[in-house]
Amino acid sequence: GTIDINGAGDLKLAGTVANLGDLSIDFGTVTYDGPADQDILADAYYSLTAGGGAGTKSLLGAVTCADAFTVDAGVTVDMDGNTIGVTGATDIDGILTVGGSTLTLDGASVVGGTITVSTGTVDANGAFNATGGNLTFTGAGNLQLAGDVTNLGTLTGADFGTVTYDGGSQNLFGPQTYVNLVAGGTGTKTLLGTVTVSGAFTSNASVTTAMGAFDLDVAGATDINGIVTIVTGTLDAEGAFDAAGAGDATGGIINLTGAGHLELAGNVTSLGVLTDATHGTVTYDGGGDQNIVSDNYVNLIAGGGGGTKTLGGNVIVAGTFTTDLDVTTAMGTFDLDVAGATTIPGTVTMTTGTLDTEGTFNATGGTIDINGAGELQ
Repeated sequence: GTIDINGAGDLKLAGTVANLGDLSIDFGTVTYDGPADQDILADAYYSLTAGGGAGTKSLLGAVTCADAFTVDAGVTVDMDGNTIGVTGATDIDGILTVGGSTLTLDGASVVGGTITVSTGTVDANGAFNATGGNLTFTGAGNLQLAGDVTNLGTLTGADFGTVTYDGGSQNLFGPQTYVNLVAGGTGTKTLLGTVTVSGAFTSNASVTTAMGAFDLDVAGATDINGIVTIVTGTLDAEGAFDAAGAGDATGGIINLTGAGHLELAGNVTSLGVLTDATHGTVTYDGGGDQNIVSDNYVNLIAGGGGGTKTLGGNVIVAGTFTTDLDVTTAMGTFDLDVAGATTIPGTVTMTTGTLDTEGTFNATGGTIDINGAGELQ
């Protein structure tokens, strides 16, 4: 048979539904409003509501909505391995269990309830607002955001999940704690507040991550294939920041345009293109041994409170250079040229390299160990 809803009509289904026949997708709403568990038939709907105030509505197959999709408060929708695609607005006031499936939301999405994801993907291409809601990852799932993000609600799953901003130029919502974060798509991703990443952070090629005055703290690997700009904020990379694996800036650009900081606590192989001749400070602040990448720095600090920071090549510092207390800077055969002030409360060792200090020099309480044909100028 045929069900033709040619206006703002509503087909309400409280019992078991065997077949919807030929369902019109030009108008109207189908509401599964039984107060207990129900199956939602695979079909192409115009608007679909999971209602009834209670129970679990389980998908029996792929569902598309040409207009709106709604999950009422008190109701759970279990996608059960099937897909949902929504062209219009989505309103989740109950619970939507994505699991390992794919939920595609092309219109504006409002989440006042809960979306749970294990290994699946929520692909939100329109505006996204989860104020008062919950986004829960229980596995390596993905949340992809292409539109304007007002709020991510309570983002849970301390060890799981990746959030990718994959639209054009977007605001990257903060203050917020993410597990894994990807600045993808194209254009500029502008931080709206301090961002903490407990896992990995990636800035893709053709993307600029604009930190401005806000901090970006990354506990895991940092991979910068595009551009990161910093004004007065701090990019604190506690994990790998190298070209050998998960974290690298090879082909990337780090642009410090103010008194910003790049803090590196892990292994660093490449800083890509480190730009701006007059701004910014790079600090190697790992608590143990680290390599200092051969590069041109503005201000450079060998910090972290301990360990040996070993030059990987000649280093030029346009501003100031500091070796902190209890830290050793091992120059070996390489040169370290400092145009500004040099402060060494720690230790600097050299074999045949040259420490060329053009500005003021203060090694009070520090040690300069020249154990070869090295030179202090």
